[in-house]
Amino acid sequence: MKAEFFDLDGTLCNTLPDLCASTNYALRTFDFPTLSETQVCARVGNGITKLIERAVPADRQDAVPMVKSLFLAHYGRHCTDRTVPYDGMVETLHALKARRLLLGVISNKVHESTAKICNTLLGTDVFSLIRGQTADFPLKPDPAVLLAVMEEFGLAKADVVYVGDSDVDLEFAKNAGVRAIGCAWGFRGRNFLAEHGADTILDAPNELIQTMQDGGI
Repeated sequence: MKAEFFDLDGTLCNTLPDLCASTNYALRTFDFPTLSETQVCARVGNGITKLIERAVPADRQDAVPMVKSLFLAHYGRHCTDRTVPYDGMVETLHALKARRLLLGVISNKVHESTAKICNTLLGTDVFSLIRGQTADFPLKPDPAVLLAVMEEFGLAKADVVYVGDSDVDLEFAKNAGVRAIGCAWGFRGRNFLAEHGADTILDAPNELIQTMQDGGI
């Protein structure tokens, strides 16, 4: 294995507090019902547009574009207020980097927020690439962005694993033909990941190091 690529939300960092705060800021502006972190968690994974569509009442979908705009403006300012890396994640990333692995982030979160969170909370010298949502590629689980990254770095499918916490992430890896590692510490949990076909399931970030040493990935 030569490269590990990661999802962000629920994989590298617990982003729920800030996602929830920005979602509710936008919803309150329209006097729509607000959501708990658990409710927001159930709505994330397919990009911001889907999050907002799922958060806005079904009979007021006409308001989605404006609610999304308010969310993005607020989240851009506050996406690192209460977001934190999972315990042991920073140390794990540095340990993997020291083993000369190429590390990257591929997320459905808008690119600017993805880059801000990674650089602020995980370090500016860890990742060889950070790719959030842009107009250049469709969202996961479409594999186009990962296939382009693999071509850019000269990586074969056998060289790569993708680490994520959701069905979208697992499907993304499978669509690209790479190994899918599920992180049970994230938003969905071990049983969900097993049901959705993860090749390997880990319970803590530092298990990435041991699994690599054991040849399990």
